[in-house]
Amino acid sequence: MASKKLFLDVETQKSFRDVGGRRNMNDLKVSVAGAYADWLDEYLTFEEDQLSGLERIIKEADQIIGFNILGFDYLVLQPYFETQLSALDTFDILQHVERFLGYRLSLNHLAKHTLGKEKSGHGLEAIELYARGEMNKLKNYVLDDVRLTYELYKYGIDSGYLAYQPRGVFRTFSIPALWSRSKDHDEIVEVFEQSLKQEKPLEMLYVSGSRQADEDFTKRRQITVKAIDGDKAIAFCHLRNDDRHFRFYRVLDARLVS
Repeated sequence: MASKKLFLDVETQKSFRDVGGRRNMNDLKVSVAGAYADWLDEYLTFEEDQLSGLERIIKEADQIIGFNILGFDYLVLQPYFETQLSALDTFDILQHVERFLGYRLSLNHLAKHTLGKEKSGHGLEAIELYARGEMNKLKNYVLDDVRLTYELYKYGIDSGYLAYQPRGVFRTFSIPALWSRSKDHDEIVEVFEQSLKQEKPLEMLYVSGSRQADEDFTKRRQITVKAIDGDKAIAFCHLRNDDRHFRFYRVLDARLVS
């Protein structure tokens, strides 16, 4: 895993409406950028005329993490930097969510259902704070978003998932936090293939899509693989005493049991 992680969020001086739409991203201009450098354990803010300091700390980081950072923050920041941001090792939580679900969820939605917390405001409020010159409030606002992004990422590491609630449904479901995996996808599939070939059980850490009220999404199970079919395994679950289907993209770890 990357040793130095920088969590980043950017607020702008103008809205998309002010600049004529998303095609004019360069015209939004940075009002303030917020960051958390985990190797310093320090939250930092940078106004527009201080962004050279942000570029220096970005160069120190091994990985940059954000929420819609590839689709927004980098595009707003790039005109200020010589560093090519798109070339950096970057993890975008929103991109991970969208790839899994096929649609987007807001930072506020994920924070509410995963952490039990909510954002302190919305982007247009941040623009209004900048227009009124209330920079201290604006800095607090951007750092609130940085904290939520960091806490979501860390929750994924610690618990193995993020939680969400589909529209019109009154229960939560899970998105596997694949950044918490101790093995990559191919290594996990290889363990399943070994279980099948050697007819040996394996122990896995698995994220269920849904759960009962008294259950966690993340479960440790012992199974014996009977077949592999594309992106899933058909296996005998020793706890349930029954054959079940397990999707590889929901497996966080797996090892053969001797």
